[in-house]
Amino acid sequence: MSTETKKALLKHRQIVSIDSDQFDEHKTAPIIGVTVRCLQNWRALRKGPRYLKVGRLVRYPRAEIEAFLARQLIETEGSSD
Repeated sequence: MSTETKKALLKHRQIVSIDSDQFDEHKTAPIIGVTVRCLQNWRALRKGPRYLKVGRLVRYPRAEIEAFLARQLIETEGSSD
């Protein structure tokens, strides 16, 4: 296997491992309980979970979805940490 081919395979594996921890809008919407259209509107308004955008590709990293959900937590009187 040539060095160029090895480099290409390594790059592909890195992209796959990165992508496996990211979700498109169709997978993200049900996780946070909104519609895909709502996510699209939020992006236009710069609201909702933070996301990555490269060209037309939009991905929501797992950590950003979890952080967004954590920010929605409402403290109540009897809640404990």
